[in-house]
Amino acid sequence: MEQNKNINKKKGTEIKLKPFTREVRERIIEKYKNKPRTPEESTNLINELCEYTRNYIVIGGIIEELDFPLCYNDDSLAMDLVRIIKTLINGELQRKLRRLSETMFNNEKAVSACMEIIACTERIATLARELPLSFGMKNAEQEVNKVVRREIKIIVEQTKEGWLKVKLPFLLPKKEKGSNEYLRDILYCALQDYFNDREPIKFDHSVIVIKHVYGKERKDRMRCDHDNFEINFITDAIALFALPDDSPEHCKMFSYSERGEKEHSCIYLIPENDFIKYCSQKVMRK
Repeated sequence: MEQNKNINKKKGTEIKLKPFTREVRERIIEKYKNKPRTPEESTNLINELCEYTRNYIVIGGIIEELDFPLCYNDDSLAMDLVRIIKTLINGELQRKLRRLSETMFNNEKAVSACMEIIACTERIATLARELPLSFGMKNAEQEVNKVVRREIKIIVEQTKEGWLKVKLPFLLPKKEKGSNEYLRDILYCALQDYFNDREPIKFDHSVIVIKHVYGKERKDRMRCDHDNFEINFITDAIALFALPDDSPEHCKMFSYSERGEKEHSCIYLIPENDFIKYCSQKVMRK
């Protein structure tokens, strides 16, 4: 109950909840298990549960157990969830992640836990991206891509040499780890936005260069082999805008890695004739 007291302060007034005992839980489940699964009944269920608890893990678990739909006509639960997530991300969670990032490379168990954290957050993000679709929101996919693209901040630009450059503020995902469909979509949207008022670039014989930039604190043993990265979504998207296609006849691939202040990935599309120039400027000098 202490957790409920901490969560449920509104405008300086503490919300008093009824004791949420096992008997109460069983009674509510028994009451609603044979009810029609309608948005109205879902609202009634949530309202009744909120008289006893504002622990949304408990509420969500009961809704899932009873197979009720998410209610459409009550946004209080959604807004409370937004506030909780923002508080977690901006507070304790952010501090603990930063602390973990400073120590994880010295501890094998921490590294393993970090992989599980990534998997969990990816599952949460996937569920969150599907919410607008479940609500029947118009143009849901396009709107979700706008939000994700705004948060991820993909930079598309043309260098002074005329090469196409795409900067992603993260290392590319490993093969078969999580979903990269959303990355394909937002990369496509970022390229589409860039070329919306520009002449398209078409390099018939070119090299796609992928640069993996690792943070200085990451140890060598934590760096991936270049063939372990998922790159199909990159070549597919770039081919739509700047290549006849991504077959070996029209483009070649080159990957390398280096150290940097912040981890990120850079993708360059370079004419074959300029590849040696790129290597002399960007690779060999390192």
